[in-house]
Amino acid sequence: MEIQEIHNRIRDRFAYLSATVEGASAMGQSDIHRLSEAIVCPVLKIVLKLPALRNLNSVERDNFPGIDLGDPVAGVGIQVTARADAPKIRSTIKKCISHGLHQTYPHLRFFVLTKKQSTYRLNVKPDLSGKLRFDPRVDILDYTDVLKVLAKLPTADLSAVEEVLEADLGIRSAPSIRSSWTSTEEHGWLNLLPITFPSRLYLGEVIPEARPRSRSRHRNPRHLARKYLSDNRLTFSSDWSIYDGQVITFHDLRQRDLPLSRLVDPGTVTDFATEEYHSVDNNYRHAFKHLLRLCMQQMLYRRGVFWQHKVGLFCFGPPDDGRMKRYESWGDKKTATRLVFKRVPKRDAPEEIYHCKHFAFRATFHVLSSTWYVSIRPEWFFSYNGYHRWFHGAERVDYLKRREKNQTVFNHVKFLAHFLGGGTHPDLFRTLPTYPFLTFGPLASVAGLPQLDDNLWRSAEVGPIHATLVDPKGVIPLELEGW
Repeated sequence: MEIQEIHNRIRDRFAYLSATVEGASAMGQSDIHRLSEAIVCPVLKIVLKLPALRNLNSVERDNFPGIDLGDPVAGVGIQVTARADAPKIRSTIKKCISHGLHQTYPHLRFFVLTKKQSTYRLNVKPDLSGKLRFDPRVDILDYTDVLKVLAKLPTADLSAVEEVLEADLGIRSAPSIRSSWTSTEEHGWLNLLPITFPSRLYLGEVIPEARPRSRSRHRNPRHLARKYLSDNRLTFSSDWSIYDGQVITFHDLRQRDLPLSRLVDPGTVTDFATEEYHSVDNNYRHAFKHLLRLCMQQMLYRRGVFWQHKVGLFCFGPPDDGRMKRYESWGDKKTATRLVFKRVPKRDAPEEIYHCKHFAFRATFHVLSSTWYVSIRPEWFFSYNGYHRWFHGAERVDYLKRREKNQTVFNHVKFLAHFLGGGTHPDLFRTLPTYPFLTFGPLASVAGLPQLDDNLWRSAEVGPIHATLVDPKGVIPLELEGW
């Protein structure tokens, strides 16, 4: 049917846009975000029934504060963003109120270009101050929400949406690009690391004493299981999970001296082929990815990198000896050092800490052609005490990302690949135990790509920036001005 074909084409265009933005964000390229505003504005005008919706960065002024799209008639302002975590949301609310936008756009919404979080557990009522209307449960949208609405729209509206997406995301420009390719090919690097893990994992039914009771069925079963261990004065690492009433782990649950085995009924313990488990369906694959993340969390905890669950980041923590800065050595032919943590003192009281700056990264697991990978995306995190999130950190992160160039981000990725691969050089008095359940391979690459003339686009930059774009030895320091 024609309408089904239109649905499929729209879905594919949105998926392409989402993947493009995610890839550009991983490479530190922000231009795609500005272009995306022009693409989604006419689409949201139809989907959200906002006929007066306009791109404020075009019709008002460049870098319009707080929001990107606005309908002054309906009073709706929309922030188009690649991420919509708690710091970003609170920062946007603050900007809207401080610039008086709530008077024209009292209803705030977000459109996430990539993929929104599954849930948002944050209380923004104090931030809204009764001036803005915003509910994170319904006012944060991504393209999957748009597709649900489009499925109910008449054919005329669908055709209009398809025309917009085809004009901006179609393949009509491909021939002109391909015609400029040369016969010379080169490798392209991906932010993917192949990973290996044990071929078998262990499952066991959780004992009744550690299960959620009927009246508390919505509580996190893993939290309840950890509380059971704590109440019985038992401690264990974080590399285990619970799904469908079963403990999932690479640890051998048949070993009764293992504290984790106290959580399971010994008669139900079985070993399972890892590939068979994650291939059952998407729910089991999601549970397995969660286990991999917990294993990565345990492995990195031993190396001074902590999991900041509220923002979904792995963050380099402070040095053990209380120094103001933490460096990590890396490099192949030439060893270099990278600043991964810094305490910033107050200007008027140097003995007090103003905030702490952490190098960080996101990690997402994928399986491609039966091979598992982790994608690493360099990020930044600011705390006020070396762990807990600093209120003003989101603005500092946005500032840093605007200043990073592709070569800088690529060096971040190379450093992280080296670090995760165990290639760092620890202090002489510190030993790093080998983690048995997770190992990382070298950065993945793609061969046969057309060779691009790097000098052509580098020449448009001024001297200082041009210097940061040329780094054959990969020794550009991690820190930027402003550290």
